[in-house]
Amino acid sequence: MQIKFNSLDQAQKHLIVLKYFRKDSFLSKNERAYIYKHKNKKKYIYLSSKVDYINGDTMDRGVVWKLEAF
Repeated sequence: MQIKFNSLDQAQKHLIVLKYFRKDSFLSKNERAYIYKHKNKKKYIYLSSKVDYINGDTMDRGVVWKLEAF
């Protein structure tokens, strides 16, 4: 599963709906990343920020938040 969001708030709201909570965070000067754990299951999601194209139709670049399950 790989989902992209344009804002951190949208990504966090999506994770709350899926019943995930923040387990750990990794913050540096250029990048931010968080690990979320499912409330009842042993499932984890990695939420990371990256500068990328905001959508496929335009050449606008910005911070994109990407969810990856592992």
